[in-house]
Amino acid sequence: MQFRKTLDSLPEALPAQTAEVINTEIEKLLPKSQNLEEWNESFFSANKNSVPHIQSALSARQLLKPASKAQSEKDLLASLDAPTVTIDDAVPVLELLDKWGSDKTAYADKASKKWPESSVFLLN
Repeated sequence: MQFRKTLDSLPEALPAQTAEVINTEIEKLLPKSQNLEEWNESFFSANKNSVPHIQSALSARQLLKPASKAQSEKDLLASLDAPTVTIDDAVPVLELLDKWGSDKTAYADKASKKWPESSVFLLN
């Protein structure tokens, strides 16, 4: 998704041979006719029970639509309620929230309650 977004916003065209190869391959993965936000939200909806997929979709959402940060943070918090969530799924979210410049307190508190034996969610 990030690669496609970068290609769409290049200030000048790629050399013809390069563009031909890239366009051929990207059409197989994510066609230019496909709206990126719609595609990502569809992916998010289809994978609501997979925490790693949720995280990927929300990362892409932030790339595409930074104004959706508050909703993305809520969706990350809600991912802790997924029946399949593991501590290994939850820990990377702290780094993701850092990357977004978000407050990690609510997420860390909820995760600490879910895994009280772990100190990884204790914020300094």
